[in-house]
Amino acid sequence: MRLITSIILFILCYSVNANNGVRLKDLTRFDGMREVSLTGYGIVVGLSGTGDTLRHKPTLQSVSNALKKFGIDIEDNQLSSRNVASVIVTAQLPPFAEPGDKLDVTVSSLGDARSLQGGALLIAPLSVPGGDYYALAQGQISTGSYRFDAGGNVAQKNHPTVGIVSGGAIVERRFKTQLEDDKGRVSLVLKSPDITTAWNVEEAINTYFDYDAAVAVSAGRVEVLMPKDSNIRLYQFLSQLESIRVQPDSLAKVIVNERTGTIVAGGNVTLEEASIAHGELRLSISSKYAYLGPDVVISRQTDFSDNVVNQTTLEVKESSGQEMKVPSGARLDDVVLALKKLSLTTRDIIVILQALKRANALHAELVIQ
Repeated sequence: MRLITSIILFILCYSVNANNGVRLKDLTRFDGMREVSLTGYGIVVGLSGTGDTLRHKPTLQSVSNALKKFGIDIEDNQLSSRNVASVIVTAQLPPFAEPGDKLDVTVSSLGDARSLQGGALLIAPLSVPGGDYYALAQGQISTGSYRFDAGGNVAQKNHPTVGIVSGGAIVERRFKTQLEDDKGRVSLVLKSPDITTAWNVEEAINTYFDYDAAVAVSAGRVEVLMPKDSNIRLYQFLSQLESIRVQPDSLAKVIVNERTGTIVAGGNVTLEEASIAHGELRLSISSKYAYLGPDVVISRQTDFSDNVVNQTTLEVKESSGQEMKVPSGARLDDVVLALKKLSLTTRDIIVILQALKRANALHAELVIQ
């Protein structure tokens, strides 16, 4: 009973929130709040003979330069180890990341290494395309794969030349995030641009603050002006913006996955009046050989070529066509359920949906995966 009561309360709360709309926090993001791509170059050590070969010169030069930092002066042509590989290190710096935060990094082989499994990434600076570095990465690599070579045979799982270092990068400096322009405006960027939704956002914000604060400048952007005669702080104002609820307008779309048989339709999908007829055609061909002639004594010298004929039977079976009438305004899920009751496969349903789309009876975007 407690479980049933909890489920009912959850459904009621969900229904109330759905009727009140969706938070702006879930529909939009503030312009300036985005991830930043970090890239760096490094070397992986500790490999068990699966590193880069001597043909890959950057690895040898990198090892030589690294040893010089420890006071060991050795030329790259004196190195012959295959326990090292040069790699490219990538990570995503989230907005408002603070120094000391940890990031996951991806390590990808740059040379001709066979596997990075078991290796350790030496410290590598990660920088933005402009050149400034914002994090330092190092640590043990996990590839979740393997590769074994024996007698010319190869056994491999996944991609052993790409791995991750969980929490392997430490943020060293803040990335400047600018949310407010010089005129005291912040911009909301819609995650799914739509003209009607942008207009609804403008109306909801102006109603909430009781002044013309928001202006929809495009289908994907709404500019909001902070109140000038108030002591409200920037992040207090942004918190109020995020909590405003808006009723979004969704695009009618039907997504069909032929492999899994999954059909997902949005709430705005409508159908016009149409008739659907489905029939199955089966073709069966069988052959047998018959001897036409008098009885003879069969021996190795007996020639049947003149008296043996090929009898072919061609049989066509067509099941009685099943017809279905679709009234105007019908819901797509009801139509799909009715088609399932006719023992149609997902492939048949896809063909029917495509035909409905071409007949202008399906008012939705049809996406087949």
